Order: sequence, then C-alpha cells, then structure tokens
Amino acid sequence: MKVVFFGSTEYSVEILKKLKELNHRLIVFCPPDKRKGRHLRLSPSPVKLFCLENEIEFFQPQDINSQQNLEILKKFSPDIFLVCEYGQIFGKEILKIPKILPINIHLSLLPKYRGAAPVNWAIIKGETQTGITFHRITLKVDAGEIIYQEKFPIEVKESSLSLHSKLIKRVTQILPHFLESLEKGNFRLIPQDEKEASYAPRLKKEDGLIDWYDTNINIFNKIRGLLPWPTAFSYLETGLLIKFFKADLSNENFKDFSPSQIVEVKKDSFKIKCGKGNIEILELQPASKRVMTAKEFICGYRIKPGLKFIGKNIQD
Repeated sequence: MKVVFFGSTEYSVEILKKLKELNHRLIVFCPPDKRKGRHLRLSPSPVKLFCLENEIEFFQPQDINSQQNLEILKKFSPDIFLVCEYGQIFGKEILKIPKILPINIHLSLLPKYRGAAPVNWAIIKGETQTGITFHRITLKVDAGEIIYQEKFPIEVKESSLSLHSKLIKRVTQILPHFLESLEKGNFRLIPQDEKEASYAPRLKKEDGLIDWYDTNINIFNKIRGLLPWPTAFSYLETGLLIKFFKADLSNENFKDFSPSQIVEVKKDSFKIKCGKGNIEILELQPASKRVMTAKEFICGYRIKPGLKFIGKNIQD
C-alpha cells in the first residue's frame, strides 16, 4: 500500500520503523524543527532524524492543510494516512485524499480520554486498564469511528513512561495484520458512544503541583502519571523545588504530624504525610540537580521528620 505517516515523537518512530520493515510505499510528515535548550538551537524531531538516517522522503509543514501540502499528498495518491502523535488538526479537504481511510492511532479505549495526553491521564485518574484504538480521523478530534480496539492492563506501579512504551510495542505487533485487513477491505467502522466520552487535555506545568491534603493514592497516581513532563513537584519550606519520580504507598498513622510534613526518614526512603495515608519517596530531583535516589538525597540534604513541603516557592 501507499502510506503517508504523520508523527513526531520517539514513540511514533517505532511505528515508522515497522512501516519501513513492511515495505509499504511511504512518505512522512513531521513537525518543523523547534528551538530548544538554553541556546535555543534548532532541534529536529525524532521522526525527522529517523527519516534522514533511512533515506525516507519527508516534509515539515507549519500548516498541514496548506495548498502546497494538499498538492503533495494528492500527487502521492495514498491508500491511507496513518497518524500517531503528530500534533496538527486535519481539515476537510485533506481528509478526502486517502483512497481507503485517514487513520489515527490513539492510546486509550476511545471514547475515553480523547485528547493529547491519554496515557498520562489514565494513570492520574487511577484507571486499571487502558487500550489501543485505531479510528477514522474526522473533523472532531478523536471522535471518528473505531476500526480496531484492544484492551491493555495498567499495572499498580506502572508509570506513564513504561505504559506508553508497552502500548506502542503492542501497536507495532498489531500493525501488519491491521494493514492487511485494510487492504482487503476486511474491516468495519463502529461509531463511538458520545455519552461515554471523556478527555485528556494537554498537560500544563501547574498540573504537577502536589496538594498534600489530597489522598496518598491520588498523589501516588500523579507521580506515576506525570512523567517525563511536567513531573509531580512541591517545594520544601526552605524554598527548594523537588520533583518526584518514584514513590510508594504507606498507610501508618502518624498522629503527631500534619499533611505535607516528613514523618519518617529511613536509610533508603522517607515518608510524607498526606490528607489520607502517606507517600514513601524513592526517587526525586532537587532543583538544578540530577535525578537521585532518596538515599542520596537524605545523605546530601540531611532532612528530618517535621520538615514541611509547601504549595509554592516562598521566594515567589
């Protein structure tokens, strides 16, 4: 088949690798280079780097719906569009181009968690299962008919990073049979139930701020679900920003402490009291430092029971 692939992330590269391996005729659309880092150097997306390394024809439009891109796509005359974590919205004219279908790969059980961060929000909300959905792209984001869907468990200590990787790996396993079914016309379009729709909006930095009066399970889910960005974070009463990368649940009753206080310091971890229960911190990152184990942090910062975390930097 003739396939146009749209993607940007390291995860979407894995799908592009599988398409190349399957020897479909292929062109790729990926985002323009972005300025990153302290020196604001132009940085290509992982998808662009893969295309350069493998001599795959690619395009980097600011606006996918421009007339120039419409002409490029019409000339290629694709059988399908395959989209994974691309980041632009498709207009009416572009969606008419594929001979079979324009298809998006969404990492949730649609109609649940439509939007930009379905893996993160599924964990933040404490879901025990998620899934993979191949669906037709329509003008309404993530609302098109379902072509294929598969459930996937979320392990108790799963992070958004590990779950994302597992889901993409499963997509690459499914892909050969899925494309073969499309080519043979062996598929159905199943409408989504709008009554069941929920949303997974793009993450913001402020989503990571911890409310220590929340339950320990909600804080635990936030720590697991906000990797690699913005991460769950708080400030020590000294003003030091701390980002949390790995934690566990603890339910001892520390009656003499209030939520946000460190209640126990052990050799390899320390515990913080929450509105209900406690969080045991295992891995974290102080401002301007590398990610470290709780043991390294305890040795370097000499923390002790009673020390508080606060909702914002006291210097703000």
